[in-house]
Amino acid sequence: MAHAEELVERQLAGPRAVISKLIIENFKCIRSLEVKLAPLTIFVGPNGSGKSSILEALALMAQAASAGVSLLSEKARKGPLLSIEDGDALFRDKRMDKWLGLGIIIEPQKEECVAIQNEFMNDKENVPAILGTPAAKEIDEGIREIGYINKVSKYGFWHTISINGREVMKSIREHGKSRDTYPDWVIPFAEEKFPLDFFATSKGFTLCFTREIINTIRKRIAIKRVKLISAERGIIPWYKKALHEFSNYVGRRGEHVLEIIAWLMKPENEERRLPYELLSEEFGIEHPWAGWHREDILTSDYRDPWTHTAGLKLPLLGYGSRQLVPVIAQLAISEPGDIIMVEEPEMSLHPEYQAKLPILFGRAVMEGKQLLITTHSSYFPLSLPVVFDGYTLEGETTGGYRRYEVKLRPEDVAIYHVTRGPDGYTQVERLKLDEDGLREGIPSFIEVEKRILSRYLEGG
Repeated sequence: MAHAEELVERQLAGPRAVISKLIIENFKCIRSLEVKLAPLTIFVGPNGSGKSSILEALALMAQAASAGVSLLSEKARKGPLLSIEDGDALFRDKRMDKWLGLGIIIEPQKEECVAIQNEFMNDKENVPAILGTPAAKEIDEGIREIGYINKVSKYGFWHTISINGREVMKSIREHGKSRDTYPDWVIPFAEEKFPLDFFATSKGFTLCFTREIINTIRKRIAIKRVKLISAERGIIPWYKKALHEFSNYVGRRGEHVLEIIAWLMKPENEERRLPYELLSEEFGIEHPWAGWHREDILTSDYRDPWTHTAGLKLPLLGYGSRQLVPVIAQLAISEPGDIIMVEEPEMSLHPEYQAKLPILFGRAVMEGKQLLITTHSSYFPLSLPVVFDGYTLEGETTGGYRRYEVKLRPEDVAIYHVTRGPDGYTQVERLKLDEDGLREGIPSFIEVEKRILSRYLEGG
């Protein structure tokens, strides 16, 4: 290894929860959940327990918010992150007479709070009536968190904004209810689209501060910031015609992985790419490359780490490695403030590589990206102490020698055990985590592991 001078890394954004809580009601197999999210949130549990449904709830919100449509519209249901044919399939037990609710809680940045407060001051001058609303006290005392929830059913829809846990603005259309049914600060007969561009008072005045709140929320869940990589990935083409327009999304199935890697190979993207070159080597993939074969046709390349044979195509990788390539590419291309959701990153990986997943995801979290991961692996969550202790990535890259530190705190990670409750619907339990890792293991795994490994543990 060359002893070149270590280069100072660019300033990292640091661990950050872009969304601090996800709210789900009557969605698929979920009756009611409020899940507190960390910069790295891991959902572990049996098949069919609802882990993927939690990710899909956020994907549905992102598609609806980006298109500015109802949660039930075809544009919301069928998009790049998620595709569900039937609208009633979104509802628990297909009961469209129950309110399906999706929402988020965020902790706004200082500049976002200032923008909301400035707009509120302007509104107070033009619409004195808002001084008596629930929003006035919460904004004047300081904004700590903002919530937004949208509920839909065959009876109508709701939009609700909360500040510091208190409902401050609500817009409702419920069939058969009159305007006199609601308090003065509730705006009935609003539009159904998600999210609203603004709220108007019941007297018809437009409120600018609510528009600023909605814009703050929309920035968190826009499709350009939210990505979902499904368990259906793993096919890498030998050759592929490049897209005419560049996208920063590797695709739900990893179908655009060659475009993403080719973009990362550009000289201006070197510092973004190089940590992930070293991370790829941790998983036995040396010097992954993609670029132009001829005209607009893309191809790929990597080097075998055991024989050092170069010029191999990415489709020659083992199945487990092919599963991981789109995940690594998406983490590399994503920006601080992006939310990346990954289903089962451990698919077909040897336990040695599953135990290294905390290093891969820990690096992305340190860059300010929020990750939501589902897994059936015990090796992955049980190996978190490797990043709590601190891990050093170093070696030669295409940009020379590099060294990177990967270190997280236990509070940067949340692990949820997801199961079906006695009523048949999804329930979650947050598992206890400290510097030494999980305190008590993964409940639904422990009994199976005891049964299978007992003969070895007992020396039989």
